[in-house]
Amino acid sequence: MGMMRVWCQHCDNKLIWANSIEERDQLLREHMEKEHSSLIEPKESPKLDIEEMAARDERSMERIASALSMMALSFTTCVTLLQRVLDHDYPAKREARDVDLTHIPSDQDKLLEDLGATDEPLDEWIGLREQQVLDQGSQTSSSRRPSGTEKKRSRITPA
Repeated sequence: MGMMRVWCQHCDNKLIWANSIEERDQLLREHMEKEHSSLIEPKESPKLDIEEMAARDERSMERIASALSMMALSFTTCVTLLQRVLDHDYPAKREARDVDLTHIPSDQDKLLEDLGATDEPLDEWIGLREQQVLDQGSQTSSSRRPSGTEKKRSRITPA
């Protein structure tokens, strides 16, 4: 076989050369025992306390702490974004206001307004002379006008 290169995952830029798989495994085991003995769990105590691990490998605990702080920041950002989306899609109910009824003027209303018509009663605008004219007009319109046959009879026979 040829020479094999193996990188140690715990060391920065540490390269191990081996001729076979068995030699590679043995060299990695020796390297781990010599360089990273704090990472290898002792066989007699499988349970370790977090504080003990922090004391043994401070760098990995710092990485875990930074990862947790980044996760907390991203969760906070997600919650803020979702809150804004929900506030936009489902706004809070407002208090009911009093109803204001309005009238949209029609074309006829606009025309009457342009001509000077108002909603005020005519009694306020009519003076004495106008009242006399209206009364005379109503009297003449109430008297019966002769029909066409009556006019012909009156011409034929003198009355």
